[in-house]
Amino acid sequence: MHNPFQLAWCRPIIIAFACLSSISFAQTTSPTMTYKLDAQKEPHLSNFVSSLSTVLYLTPDQALLAVIPQGDNKLLFKRITAWETGAPKEETLTFTIKPMEKRNFLSSLTCHTFGCSVPSRFVTLDVDPERHIVVLRLISDSGATNNTAKWTRSAEIVVVDLRSFSIVSQQNTTDPLLARSEWNFADNGMLIASTLMERTTSPPKPKLMGAYDTITDHYKAVAFAPPQFTSSMECDYTRFIDDRDAKSEHNWQLTKVSDGCASLVALAQVPAADSLYDAPQKPQPYAALAGPTCRISGKSAASDNILYDCHTGYYDDMFAITTSRKLTVLKIPGGQPALEVRLPRNSKYPALLANTVGHTWLLLLRDGINLEIYRVP
Repeated sequence: MHNPFQLAWCRPIIIAFACLSSISFAQTTSPTMTYKLDAQKEPHLSNFVSSLSTVLYLTPDQALLAVIPQGDNKLLFKRITAWETGAPKEETLTFTIKPMEKRNFLSSLTCHTFGCSVPSRFVTLDVDPERHIVVLRLISDSGATNNTAKWTRSAEIVVVDLRSFSIVSQQNTTDPLLARSEWNFADNGMLIASTLMERTTSPPKPKLMGAYDTITDHYKAVAFAPPQFTSSMECDYTRFIDDRDAKSEHNWQLTKVSDGCASLVALAQVPAADSLYDAPQKPQPYAALAGPTCRISGKSAASDNILYDCHTGYYDDMFAITTSRKLTVLKIPGGQPALEVRLPRNSKYPALLANTVGHTWLLLLRDGINLEIYRVP
């Protein structure tokens, strides 16, 4: 029996996609303008290797930043300005990246079924509060084709100066605080990174997968100063989780919080040390406005439009089958449909809302090359 489900693919620092099923009467229209970027079509890998996807970011002055995967192990970083004029200005930097491990079909299917690590890679893009530098991080996971080997994570980090549009630093690393961390810029321009360093469990190998009595997680957090990533303000803490009482939710507590955590917590403006890694989710107004299967994809700076991304589909044994996808813009607070764009069902096209010349625009990049610009009515 097919069960309904929702699919949502997401990149943490830039675009969150959502699903829309209850509203189907928004205006469908053709792009107001189109522009073909100087790039190759975004490649898509197979054999259960997670391929890179294009990432978009909009600066406060409405310049569009894009990280676009290319063939031959290359990435393009582009800045596109004056896109609303019909004659955009396009600036480009090119990076060479390490080739990704591939699998044959049989070993990939075995890993997919039994849970061993599958090679994947993704890009994060972060801009400092002064909008002077961009930190691009290409994170790669890899591992052997069996379910007992540990996966490894590495990162290629590039810092770009937006004022000169040039590379100011570049490095490859397996340092957990650079390659595995969650990170965000603080107001003073420091990059606060935190990650899980070590986990111990009791029993070490339970009879039932995941049925641990206790879990002890050791975390570390630091403040980095780009572009050289010198570190300061180190914080170490341990979180102990007790799951021995099956009748209640797991009981956890912080232990061994180091003295350096107080200053880092204050800089990050979070409630406690454990929020450096697991920051509490902020409530999202209008999250349910488009229906129960939807999540917000983006919001216009003018705060009068919200973008939702819709997936419908079902599970077929162990595979997820997508049957339809579309983007919809709703006006808030009432939720009136303003714009609808239907997409290929298996597409991962990034989109966002922009505001310039007194109008709200939907920017959609197809296949990493075709920029479609829709004026929102």
